[in-house]
Amino acid sequence: FSSVVSTAIAAQASGAPARARGLVLPPLVVPHPTAGRLPPSSEEIGRRVEPLCRKHGIVRLEIFGSVARGEARMGSDVDLIACFREHPGLGMVMIEEAFSEVLGVPVHLLTAETMAAMRNPYRKASIDRDRRCVYGG
Repeated sequence: FSSVVSTAIAAQASGAPARARGLVLPPLVVPHPTAGRLPPSSEEIGRRVEPLCRKHGIVRLEIFGSVARGEARMGSDVDLIACFREHPGLGMVMIEEAFSEVLGVPVHLLTAETMAAMRNPYRKASIDRDRRCVYGG
């Protein structure tokens, strides 16, 4: 049995299908390339994202969560709320990835419309307590 597992793991690590005599292993979990880093400060975030905000029609960008509270640690992500001139639709995924690249840590990007429609009053209140503007006005 151990040789079957070893064969499957070796095949999986090489990128080949992870099958060996009927044994199928789940895909390897690859950590996010920016996981384990310390996020920049709110001020630094505002400076770094300004060109992206202009490029993507973001008129206001707010931060919330641990970074906004000054409690970020290694591995913390950055939580953002964007108010767009015109909603980008599926382009949100690319914009979120661009923010993550520029900031060097994982980013979660919400829209102002998502916040307005949020039904959980406790979650909404928690986010509203932390919100800080980092771009626009």
